[in-house]
Amino acid sequence: MIQGVLKKADIIPIEAPISKSGKLIKDKQVELLLGDGVIILQNDFIDKANLADKINNLVLNSEKLKVHLKADKNINAHELLDILQIMRNSGVQDISLITETPY
Repeated sequence: MIQGVLKKADIIPIEAPISKSGKLIKDKQVELLLGDGVIILQNDFIDKANLADKINNLVLNSEKLKVHLKADKNINAHELLDILQIMRNSGVQDISLITETPY
């Protein structure tokens, strides 16, 4: 018997922090990737200056928008907090931080 987890490969290499709970997210709706100076929203590379507009458009076209944020573990904490604030200011109420399972 072979056992494991299949997952979609990221457009850019992201080394997410390891999760303590190991819970898997099953219902991705909007995915935001943060790498070394790179922001990818729904597989599109975008500038930080355009992030609020892109998120606003998604919020307007969805009753309840869920954002799953996957940031590299080496990303600056202030940068991550800036991105979270942009999303909150754009009306996003539900944000999940994606981590890797420990196994």
